[in-house]
Formats: sequence, C-alpha cells, structure tokens
Amino acid sequence: MAARKMDLPMGGTAQVEDVQIVRRKEEVAEYELDDGSVIRIANPLMSVVRVQGQFDPMGNPTYFVFTQTVQLCVKSEDIMKKPKENEVRN
Repeated sequence: MAARKMDLPMGGTAQVEDVQIVRRKEEVAEYELDDGSVIRIANPLMSVVRVQGQFDPMGNPTYFVFTQTVQLCVKSEDIMKKPKENEVRN
C-alpha cells in the first residue's frame, strides 16, 4: 500500500503505511462488580498503521493501533434496571 503522512497521537507527523488485518482472535474480558452486575469489555482494532523508519530496540517495526472500546452489561439486578413504562417501584 502507498505511504501517507499522518499526525501522530503523540505529536508530530510521520510517514505511515496502512496495514491490513488478515486474521482476528479477540478476547472479551468479563468483570463481576460488587453491585451484582456483570459487564463484558472488548477493544477490537479498527485500523493499524506502520510508522516508516521507526523501530523498537530489538529492530521490530513500530505500529500505531486504533481501537474502539465496546462495553456490554450482561447481568444486573432488577432494581438497578431502568423502570419499564408505567412501572411503579417502591
């Protein structure tokens, strides 16, 4: 793919190259909270770019990854849920 210039999140501008994701294996974290709720969180990659001419101390290329946090409440106590229309709670 063709290189392009991009403003980096850390400041400055660098030449980067888009890198396609060819396989995904994402783990979802699940947390039980002290109020009885259970939430699941995932951070899937939206895109990846390789910074041209930048390498880590072991010589590996430097990448910037762009993610989106996805959160889902999979369990909560009924008292914590939004009341249904016309429902009265004591």
